[in-house]
Amino acid sequence: MKNGALMILGPLLLMAGTASAQQTLTAQDRADIQELTVKYAKALGSCAAEDYADVFVPETGYFASNIRGEVVGREKLIALVKSERHCIGTDAPPATGGRGAATPRPAPMVAIESTAKGVTGRADLGAAGYYDDEYVKTPKGWKFKSRTFTPSRVDVQPPPAAGAGRGGRGQQQ
Repeated sequence: MKNGALMILGPLLLMAGTASAQQTLTAQDRADIQELTVKYAKALGSCAAEDYADVFVPETGYFASNIRGEVVGREKLIALVKSERHCIGTDAPPATGGRGAATPRPAPMVAIESTAKGVTGRADLGAAGYYDDEYVKTPKGWKFKSRTFTPSRVDVQPPPAAGAGRGGRGQQQ
């Protein structure tokens, strides 16, 4: 009888422990995460490399895509933005040495979930693909632990806000 009760209660206790580890998100948390995606799009679209890096966890945060691979850490994230086609040459904003104007991108809405594994989100980019995100709440607010772009088809290039520049592939890191 004891063994039967343990077999029934054991999994229930394990599930209860897992559920209690799930982070509860407030409406403000959700709004802050949505704002994080706006900051991401604005920084990348306007070639603000340091602002772009600031939306990620400083040492371990990363962006990943089929074109760029995994770009990990603040300095590499800054270099990623500086290497974008829309941030180099005549199309680049004046602040980066170019003649073009800054072009902030619209930010997609993110479907946010809180699970025992952490806070995640998916931003649908329509025919281009989607972002899968992992978020972490830091003393400086919500940050991307990771942001991964997945194209809807292999021949689709990331949208400009995902790191490909205007109409072309970004340079490989």
